[in-house]
Amino acid sequence: MALTNILVTNEEHFTYGGVKYIELVAGGGYSCAVTDDGVASTSTWTTPVRLEFEKETAKMTINSSHNDTTFRGFEVTIEGYFPSLKVLNLQALENFLDENQSVVAKVFMWDGSDSTDSATNAWLIGWDNVTANAVDNTLHGLRLSSIEFDSGAALSDQNGATLKFSCVMGMFPGRLA
Repeated sequence: MALTNILVTNEEHFTYGGVKYIELVAGGGYSCAVTDDGVASTSTWTTPVRLEFEKETAKMTINSSHNDTTFRGFEVTIEGYFPSLKVLNLQALENFLDENQSVVAKVFMWDGSDSTDSATNAWLIGWDNVTANAVDNTLHGLRLSSIEFDSGAALSDQNGATLKFSCVMGMFPGRLA
């Protein structure tokens, strides 16, 4: 089964922060650049797969580490909840990430309004000037690092899964202009 969009209906009227959705693109389907001041751009963004999270259940963290050499690494994790995630969708997602080793993502954040899906509040994750081997390929693409299924325990709980994506980058992620 081919990976298709996984969409979530978010109809509440409040949005405060966190990750709204991500778009995944396989290597060869993008052309990326990041300037020295951290502004990211994508001149090619072919056939993105959109994954929407349940409102106020997803976050992105960026951790910096420095080893004994001069390399400073940035581990980026994106973790979010998908209610009623179907097994076929999960299998397709795993296959997509396994078959495409250089997946990159645009991560769109809630900005406090539902006005537009503009890229002004988005990050480029999985591609940077240090670890990429071409504008359309990276050595350390985004991976699905964990899956946690939850049956829900109370009346308001939903059955679903929390998915965690991660990658290592050689520089701080770029913000899309």
